[in-house]
Amino acid sequence: MPRKTRPLNPKVGVPKKPIDWKQVDLGLMAGCSGEEIAADLGICRDTLYDRCVEEWGVNFSHYKQEKAQKGLSLLRKKQFMKAISGTGHSEMLKWLGVELLGQNQKRSSGQENLSDLEARAKEEGLDAVLRQPDDPPPPIQSQEPIRPDGE
Repeated sequence: MPRKTRPLNPKVGVPKKPIDWKQVDLGLMAGCSGEEIAADLGICRDTLYDRCVEEWGVNFSHYKQEKAQKGLSLLRKKQFMKAISGTGHSEMLKWLGVELLGQNQKRSSGQENLSDLEARAKEEGLDAVLRQPDDPPPPIQSQEPIRPDGE
């Protein structure tokens, strides 16, 4: 007599832990690694990676890159809004721009940064123009008078 087989029951075993994909997205936009996000969710990194393929149809690297780019885009937009409206914490925005977006003091397309301009002004004797109102005047340098007859 043939042995009867039981039908497979997909509900047998440990139930899948739900993943809050909004939390995953936020972490990725903020620059968190998959390991950090998995630890925050209380799941294994491999579980997060596998579920990304199951639920979104892409590997985690692709998903992470897409969300990280969105985070950088949001940061640029925030900086832009800060620049045109004057709200926000400017030092933090500068730091994020330097650290995450690769921005620095040097201007592109041939423009000079402030320290370059100060150095050039000093060389050309225009440093008095750059002095702040509270700065003491520069010391007077003695020069020989220029004589019109060339003696």
